[in-house]
Amino acid sequence: MKEISGNLKNDMKELLRESAGLISGFIQKGLCTVRAIKDRWQEYGKDPEAALPPVLRNKKAARLMESAGPTVTILEGSLGEHQKGEALPLLEANQMVRQLALQYQQSGEKPPALRVRIDYMAEGRADSYILPVKLEEKGDLLDHMQAWVDHYRTDPKLVMQLFDNAPARHQDRLKELLAPVFRDSLNDLSTKVVQHLRRHCEISSLEQHLLGQARAMPKRAQHDFVKSIRESIGALRREANTQMLMGCDKPQRAAPVQNNVQKLPRQSVRVQLRQNQAKQAVKASVHKVRPAPQR
Repeated sequence: MKEISGNLKNDMKELLRESAGLISGFIQKGLCTVRAIKDRWQEYGKDPEAALPPVLRNKKAARLMESAGPTVTILEGSLGEHQKGEALPLLEANQMVRQLALQYQQSGEKPPALRVRIDYMAEGRADSYILPVKLEEKGDLLDHMQAWVDHYRTDPKLVMQLFDNAPARHQDRLKELLAPVFRDSLNDLSTKVVQHLRRHCEISSLEQHLLGQARAMPKRAQHDFVKSIRESIGALRREANTQMLMGCDKPQRAAPVQNNVQKLPRQSVRVQLRQNQAKQAVKASVHKVRPAPQR
């Protein structure tokens, strides 16, 4: 038994070692998130000698906090004045891609290659997704992401064809290990992650709107108002980053009823902001109330 176990372990180490470049290519092509493949890779390669592909050991990925929004890093090409290696907020990148795509459509020029990495947090875990962007097609960055993911999601044969570049002796085993990972990750990207990122864009847009209002206020009131905005927006982002992601096109199931209270649908960003501000006001008023002296 020990000999069989040792042989299986060595076979897996060889599989992981020889397929590192191929798996990195899958991630660079936008077939799955980094965490999806990393979880599976480590599940089958717990031996410390089994090296992760370079993209899974990327120390340059943004360190995301629960109260932070997603960032977009340019891996290839440029976005306006932003060059390769620069990072910018998701909302800004989303808008710039829409503008650039429109410019190339109107001019008829062939756009240069563009590839970005979106670093974000979902369900309390940091993750990254690498997206090749076709600027000859209309839409913002998240429109391009949706189209790219659905292109492979709706035609599994396109994914299976990519395994043809794997070593012949490992093709069947890699398909067995990774095909379900790609299927599940593409489904999550299409039905959950894109909507999660759009929610962050809504939060950032609301933040910009409120900060614009703050600039029109007197200096004395401006500081407290901006502080309140930062705290409220941070709370919205923290909630978005830590709650379970909800799909948009999966069959609707009856919500479970507990203690005769039915789960309510997710509220809009503006409603959540008002509720968070109300909670902060209540906390502030409680701290101001002094207990009556005891005799």
